[in-house]
Amino acid sequence: MSKPTIKEAYPLPTLQSLEISHILKRRPNLHAQEVYEQVYQHAQQMGLLIDPHHYTNHITMNGYVWPHTSAERLAVLSYFNTLGYFLNDTLGRDITKNPDALRAVVAQKAYRVLVEGLVSNPPDRYDHAFNYLRKSILALSNEAFAARFFPLLLKHWQAGIQHYDPYQGNLEEYIATRRHASGMLPTIMLVEFAYDCYMPKQMPQIAPNLEIAIDALADIGAISNDIFSFAKESHTTFNIIRVLQRERGYESLAPAIDDAIGVVNHSFRAFQSNLHIAQEQVKCVADAGRHSEMKRFLNCFVNGLWDVAAACYHWQMETNRYRHQHHPIADLQVDYMT
Repeated sequence: MSKPTIKEAYPLPTLQSLEISHILKRRPNLHAQEVYEQVYQHAQQMGLLIDPHHYTNHITMNGYVWPHTSAERLAVLSYFNTLGYFLNDTLGRDITKNPDALRAVVAQKAYRVLVEGLVSNPPDRYDHAFNYLRKSILALSNEAFAARFFPLLLKHWQAGIQHYDPYQGNLEEYIATRRHASGMLPTIMLVEFAYDCYMPKQMPQIAPNLEIAIDALADIGAISNDIFSFAKESHTTFNIIRVLQRERGYESLAPAIDDAIGVVNHSFRAFQSNLHIAQEQVKCVADAGRHSEMKRFLNCFVNGLWDVAAACYHWQMETNRYRHQHHPIADLQVDYMT
């Protein structure tokens, strides 16, 4: 019997083995459509010009990620994602034309406005955009949350607008870099904002495994997005499928996609196990007042984390953003029928 070819050994991959597909789908936020239209109009007025078709395919994520938040908070969260989309996609393309000047200006303005609270005189559209985000976050949260959130957001934006092609790092380096470039870490922190429940100052020391669970969830979002968006981003080497294909010497995409699904599944198991450990760590807090505070936060935050995990599959599966006629995954081809 002849040895099977790569194509015969690896038929067109599907997402059936992706373990996050078993998370119960949440009903998208009831305020979502009204909020999306409101935020788009406001962004246009501020000069954050985005193609309406691309905007619609992208912004619907918010209703899946934060399904139970209020209309007021969802509007702020949607503005955050709209500004991030503008910087990562629109501005990211412009940076390839004039990298040093544009990157330096935007990074400096973001830091001065978001962290220092300083706006240029006269302000330009970036000053207005960053200042609106800062005021909106502070109006519905507190200084302590803003002091944690904005530096993390800046780290993501700086990572997100870098030019990574051709990417030559190994798998471990790629996952660490993608974690920040993906925007998952600030998105996860915004669970606190969405439900007005803020992490107690002592939580990282009392329950260190919570941070491990958060990183694992960030990897779920980042790496699953590499899988879903592969056809859309096929021009780049900054994708785990390309990294696995290069590092492991695969001749075709199929085994690399299978391995990428394995990375997501591993991260999902790490997410679940470390959440459980964190909850057990909080049970050991002796002081009744502190224990009650941490338990209340964790109950709220963990529910929000599971909403994010559910969105990592269900939104990406349902949006048209990643469908493609020649997608290497059968489930995501445009003629695939559910």
